[in-house]
This record gives sequence, C-alpha cells and structure tokens, in this order.
Amino acid sequence: MSLSTVNNETGRSIPIFITSKDPFSSDSHNMYRIIIIKSGAGIINLNNTSIIFMAPSILCLNEKDEIFLEKDNSLDADVIYFSPTTIQTEFTLDNINNNAKKLNQLHMRNFFLLLPFFEQNKTYKGIIDMSYGSLKRLSNLSNAIIKETTTFENNFWPCRSRSFFLEILFLIQYLYTEYEEDNNISMISSSSELNEIILYLHTNYSSKITINDLEQKFNINRTTLAQKFVSETGYTIKNYLIQIRIKISSMMLKDTLLPISEIAYRVGFNDTTHFTRTFKKHLNMLPSEFRKIHMNI
Repeated sequence: MSLSTVNNETGRSIPIFITSKDPFSSDSHNMYRIIIIKSGAGIINLNNTSIIFMAPSILCLNEKDEIFLEKDNSLDADVIYFSPTTIQTEFTLDNINNNAKKLNQLHMRNFFLLLPFFEQNKTYKGIIDMSYGSLKRLSNLSNAIIKETTTFENNFWPCRSRSFFLEILFLIQYLYTEYEEDNNISMISSSSELNEIILYLHTNYSSKITINDLEQKFNINRTTLAQKFVSETGYTIKNYLIQIRIKISSMMLKDTLLPISEIAYRVGFNDTTHFTRTFKKHLNMLPSEFRKIHMNI
C-alpha cells in the first residue's frame, strides 16, 4: 500500500509522506524514497551490496530497491516517501518501468529528476554525499512540507507542498550531476568481516587510532587485520583513515569559516603542517587553495 498525506476534513491528498520513523525500512510502500542522513554513520545492505555511509548524505531509492540496515552509530535520518506522479501524472510506476522510452521530450525534461533513483552503476550506488549547507537546505524544505501537510492552513497546501518537494528534487539532481566517485572508500564487500572496524573508523576519525587499539578492541591479530583490510577495501588501514579525514576536512573547508588549524585538529591531525602536507598530497592543492576555489558560503 502506498503512503500519502491526507487532509481528513476535505479528503484532499498528495502522494508524499515524511517521517523519521524507521527510515531504512525494508518496506518501500511501493514508492520512491529519499533518506536524508543528518548525523552519524552506518552500513546498509543495498541490493546485496554492503555500503558504508556517513552524514551528511542522501540515499535515493526506487520501489524495487532492497535495503537492510546492518549496523549504525549515532545515526539520525529522515525519509521522504513519494510517488513519481508528484512530478508529472504520466510518471506512474508502470510507465517508468515499461514505457520510459515512449515518453515525449517534455516528459523527459522532468524525467531527469528521477535519474538519481534508478540509474545506478559501478561507481554510483544511490548514495550522494553533500555539504552541510545542502543538508540545511534540504532540512528547511522538508520542514516546510511537514508544516504544510500538518496544518492545512488553506486550500493551497497541496500546491505549496509540491513546490517545496520539487525544490528538493532539483537540489538532488544538482548534487547527482556534480557527484564525484570518491575512490570507492564508501564501498565494501558484501561478505566483509570488517564491518565493525570500518564503521569504527568512520565514527572515530577525529581521535588517534592505532593498529594496537584495533587489535585489542576487536580481538584480531595485527597481520590478519592488515591482510583482510587491504583485501576487502583496497587500502591499508592508515590510508583508509586518511581518505576519511581528507573527505571530512574538505567538507569543512567548503562549508565553514573555521581556521584551518582547527579543521586539522577536528579531523584527527595534531599538527597543521602534517595536515597541509597530507591534504596537498591527496588533492593536489593546499587547504587554503581548496577553500578559495570551493567555498559555498
């Protein structure tokens, strides 16, 4: 059964439903889903592939996707269920799944808004990292929809809700278009025995982490750990951790005015010079140069 928001007094409804309850439910309700990851990290099994993710990010799913939350740490997320007919009445699931090629050019322009929800490939698996600025914008838009669909202040609530939702889709389409595959650090084998360790790295990157710490915490031999980690991820533990720290620091550089020295400390570097040297090695520019080019504020 599909979800919808209904004004019980008037009987008017729209095929959009927003909730924070069980966002990773295995039941799609025969609808598309936008899962907004606001904080924390986790590992999902999506269509038999394990994927690790961390906030802020969004997960775009269609009604056929099979999802299961394997592990999480301090995870906070909202989910928007919606029918593609919200965009255009012709976009029924049957038309999308069986007659997509027959849609005319006018339909296709709107159809592009749905590409992030079903055009998965080797590098894009439905998860898009985003800036904290984009997270704030998405949260504001979803809150605006919630207000419209709970207060029903006037007869324009369906139209206003739809307009806010289209803004969300336009933002997601932009993020999808700008999406850059991040060296596969978000991908792990579906048979991985290292889920706990990988999730630990993603949620404790700001702290000092040593191989000895991991040996003791997870009761695993150093040699076995090193061999399995490279086999599963393609990275040594040290390099994997550096990838996470560079990724988070680049987001902070784009989205905040924090001093570079503070950002270095926040992502686990105790020495600004070491951070600067490492950042340049991986992104071919200094943190200050990266901020100048990419700043969003």
